[in-house]
Amino acid sequence: MEHPTNPQLPRSRPQIKIRQQNLNKSLTAQSDMLQLLDPDEYDIAAIQELHLNHIHNSCASHNWFTLYLKEHYTIPNNTRSIMLINKRIPTNKWSQIDLASSNMTAIHMQTPSGPEILINMYNDMRKSKGA
Repeated sequence: MEHPTNPQLPRSRPQIKIRQQNLNKSLTAQSDMLQLLDPDEYDIAAIQELHLNHIHNSCASHNWFTLYLKEHYTIPNNTRSIMLINKRIPTNKWSQIDLASSNMTAIHMQTPSGPEILINMYNDMRKSKGA
């Protein structure tokens, strides 16, 4: 049975449910992920290597706030990370944190168990230093 999204209804579960996915800049992968991103199931989507359209925007449904990095507006081709925040979560319960990195998106969130910092980080393994 399907239930329409209603931002006025409180969540019955106290935990935060996050869907994380690297889309490899694929429009097809992004479209598939958005189809599966049920706002009645997920609170946040952490996306790496998102697809950007010809005007350097990603896409999301009306159920989500899209959080871009501040640098996205000056150097959009460097954007490697975004977060989608479910509109059921009141905007006075979270705020974006500026980490000054094109690879990380972060928020500060008030939860029933206290304040939390959530970071979505893209790690480019091709540029990583290691053994």
